[in-house]
Amino acid sequence: RGSGNSGFQIQVDSYQKKDKNLNLWGSFNYSNQKIHDVNFNESLDFDKVYPYVTTDTIGGDIAQEQYAIMGGFSKTLGSMTYAFESAFTGKQDTRSRDPRINNISTDFLINLSASRALTANYAVGLSVQGSRYMQKNKVSFNSEMGKPTLYHETGIGTYNRLFMGTLDEANYLGHTYALKLQLAPKEQLGWFAHVDYQQTKLTKNLKDISHVINTANKQQLDLALAYKTQLSTNGFLAAGATYQNKHIAGIEGKFDNREANVNLTLIAEEQLFSAIRNESQAYLSYQQLGTKDHFSTTLRMGYSDFVETYKAPLRQQEFTHLTMHGQVGWARVLPKNFISASLGYTYVNPLSANFYWGDLSEMSLRQQMLRNNYDYYNTAWSKIDFNSKYNIALEKA
Repeated sequence: RGSGNSGFQIQVDSYQKKDKNLNLWGSFNYSNQKIHDVNFNESLDFDKVYPYVTTDTIGGDIAQEQYAIMGGFSKTLGSMTYAFESAFTGKQDTRSRDPRINNISTDFLINLSASRALTANYAVGLSVQGSRYMQKNKVSFNSEMGKPTLYHETGIGTYNRLFMGTLDEANYLGHTYALKLQLAPKEQLGWFAHVDYQQTKLTKNLKDISHVINTANKQQLDLALAYKTQLSTNGFLAAGATYQNKHIAGIEGKFDNREANVNLTLIAEEQLFSAIRNESQAYLSYQQLGTKDHFSTTLRMGYSDFVETYKAPLRQQEFTHLTMHGQVGWARVLPKNFISASLGYTYVNPLSANFYWGDLSEMSLRQQMLRNNYDYYNTAWSKIDFNSKYNIALEKA
């Protein structure tokens, strides 16, 4: 992920109510940033393709551009409201010195949803989502002094020895399906609840290798429950809790290479990597809505545990963290638009950490890489965020 990043981002959002039964919305985002000191990772979208990243031992800064476009509409027909939304995200990573990278990824998403009234105050909604992800991962070297070895990682510092060397072009293909059920009050006061489940299958191929070398099956479950009440004419209090479970099962192909490297025969597949993460959070939020000025305060506390295991050779690492977050916000309503700002503070404290990778030499680069990652997860850190936004109302066409 690197030691930090610098750059800029532009975000444009739009919402329009055409009539009482039709709403339109959309957004555009562009970001340009430099990610500093990226080591042991030459692939885009680390969290999407992990653990099957492409690596070398040199690394360096990466220049990244991202474009994201989203749009949707909702239509009310009788007691039902239907909505459609689609989004596209494109990214490119480049580095102009060895190891030179030119990675391009695209992510296209479609979401269909419907809701209807259950009672005079509550409505229930159901949404179905599908997305398709692709990445072309290319690493090259121009130096006449030789090339470092490229590795195709399989988790916790392990890699596929059959494919190490000069195989410098990988392709990722992923499909995600999600289902979400939501309960919400029509007037935004009362109980809120949702259940969200998604499943992803991601495969990795190498150029000139006809078979899939790795498959990651990922599952995620999100639960949320909250209650919002009105304390005074302009004062509102909300409290809630969330839970998230993530699971990754990593499957590796086993190949017969007795003929030639380009004519490998897939003889078996085996699940060797697994990762499980659980996170629980509770929050309390207060809003004061004035005639011109709105104020808000949110306090959030969370606990998470994370375990990764690789079967052969046996390696494991596990962590628990406590997270605390606070945010204050302000907004002013102007005659035709409004301005808003927020200031947030996050503190993450590791509670416990353990690891085992006894098969590695203390002086090896792999040991150093794993130790650096372990120290990263086992270090307390804090972050201050400041955001401001100016919203412009557009005249109806």
